[in-house]
Amino acid sequence: MREIASEAGMQAGNLYYYFASKQDLLAFCQKDGLEGLLELASWVESLDLSADEKLYLLILGHVRRVNEETPGSVAHLEIESLDPEWRDEIVPQRDLYQRTIQRLVREGVGAGIFRSTDAKTAALAILGSVNWTVKWYRPDGDHSAAEIGRSFAELLVRGLLAKDVPFRAPAIEPLSVDTPATTRCGAEDES
Repeated sequence: MREIASEAGMQAGNLYYYFASKQDLLAFCQKDGLEGLLELASWVESLDLSADEKLYLLILGHVRRVNEETPGSVAHLEIESLDPEWRDEIVPQRDLYQRTIQRLVREGVGAGIFRSTDAKTAALAILGSVNWTVKWYRPDGDHSAAEIGRSFAELLVRGLLAKDVPFRAPAIEPLSVDTPATTRCGAEDES
């Protein structure tokens, strides 16, 4: 708590004004991250794109979300450190997000875009890859979170493509999960 307070430019005691315990702070980080990811997933699924393009956008948006927009994103990996009461609340949300990835993989397999594969295994491989970026990404590093997200999205989507299916990145890109859906990704202004 002292380290977190120091990074936030406050005294450790001030954190307890906002969070009753370390568990509450960890749960907040988990919930905030998942809310943003579920919003991103909902937006991606609403698009009129192919499964590979949707998965590309979800991967890209995920990397950006956990590295640029989620405070305490490393805590996103610490679900096993949560007390059972918090875990019981948060794990279903995590699983809901994972099922979105599985649906996109199954959709791609069904359309012949992706090779035949187990959707759950593919989703876990994708999540393991993108979530781990919070351990090594640095804002002042050689690449932005968006550049890393595009690289990961291409690498992971290409790995799923069926033989002779060309890779295609969508023409749109998630700008921010905080940007209203009507203005996100170059959507036309309806005014």
